[in-house]
Amino acid sequence: MTTPPPPLPGTPAPSAPQAPDRRPLIIGAVALTVVLMGAAAGAAHWLRTPSVGDPLAVSPEPLAFGLFSPEGSTDPKQEAIARALEEINAVGGVLGHEVAAPTASDDAGTLLDTDPDVVLGSHAMGSEQLLPEVLDAGTLYCGNAEPYTATPGFGEGRYFSTIPGQDQVVRALTQVIAEDGREKIAVAYTPGSEVWLDTITAEARTHGIEVVGVDILRALVDPSSFQGAGTDAAKLLEEGVDAVIPLELTAETVTDALMHQGLPAEGVYVPGLPLVANPTVPLDSLGPAGATVVRHHTGGERFPEIDWGSSESGDMSYSAQFGGVTAALYDCVNLVALAAEAAGSVEPAEIAAHLPAVSAGGRECTGYADCLARVRDGQDIAYVGPRGPLTWDDGNRLVEVPFEVVRLHGEGEPVDTEVRTFSLGS
Repeated sequence: MTTPPPPLPGTPAPSAPQAPDRRPLIIGAVALTVVLMGAAAGAAHWLRTPSVGDPLAVSPEPLAFGLFSPEGSTDPKQEAIARALEEINAVGGVLGHEVAAPTASDDAGTLLDTDPDVVLGSHAMGSEQLLPEVLDAGTLYCGNAEPYTATPGFGEGRYFSTIPGQDQVVRALTQVIAEDGREKIAVAYTPGSEVWLDTITAEARTHGIEVVGVDILRALVDPSSFQGAGTDAAKLLEEGVDAVIPLELTAETVTDALMHQGLPAEGVYVPGLPLVANPTVPLDSLGPAGATVVRHHTGGERFPEIDWGSSESGDMSYSAQFGGVTAALYDCVNLVALAAEAAGSVEPAEIAAHLPAVSAGGRECTGYADCLARVRDGQDIAYVGPRGPLTWDDGNRLVEVPFEVVRLHGEGEPVDTEVRTFSLGS
């Protein structure tokens, strides 16, 4: 091995190699990571939670819902409620708390045992049994019940209908008949539907239209001529009848006889009532080509109808007959939540006092986040749901009511549907 020569005198000894100083790079990388993480978190927060401001108060307890429905059942009603709650909880819930899914039961006592602030329900709820017990307990009710249980002052102002009543269906139908220029209506009824004959007669009178009732049970004695009813189809037409409203499925006896005697199909007007609009048949077969059907507005494709069964199209179903149940319950959840925010309380009486204020009288808003931000900013709002705006009369029944006016063109043919709002105050 060769020995290296000694260094020259005065030459400094070589130093050991030094590692490069990477501290500035590490610090910069950490800082950049923190910035990027913060930016990502901020962006994610912005995407998940729009800025809606702070609540007026934080309630001691969360808002609690109950639902009149068989326990454990799953249907479009629960899906619509879940959709509303998801949107509400996405922006922090109500008054500082997320809102849980409602307890479901078809027994009033079981519902009340869970101490709900609000009970939601639909037409099929057996309202005569449930409503008094719920309202007597001081709970707020939002949904539907027929008008004979909902007189002004009913429930001390804690009853709110978001689903139009059957009387409002026939009133809207009568308004369409008046707008179509008809002058005299034959109404085919039985004792079970006579109440709607009275409603139609009262509404028609305000439009200068005459109404004649035809008792279906008597007409069935002699379907060819109505002799049992004391009149016949030809005579009715001679006396000026130019429209017919069937109030029962069996009323086709009267309708067919009138058409046989010359009444055009355009003179047939079908109300979207359970006694008339069979839920197991498609909408396009509810009347002859040219007939008109008036039914409740369902709220669009986001709110599937509750199909009763054998109709392939599912066009005429529970929700279409009884007022867009799914969209109505979605509206209830949103309106109750907004009213609680406006009141700064989840107490039923406080929510009830603020429900009319968040549904009308202010600036229109759509979607819970948009409406909530305005409420927390101190603005007056008018919530607009999937069926349109909602306003109530003194009995907390709907006043401006959306309906679908459907013109039929025969079985298997497309229908013409127009969504219209009718003024139907008491």
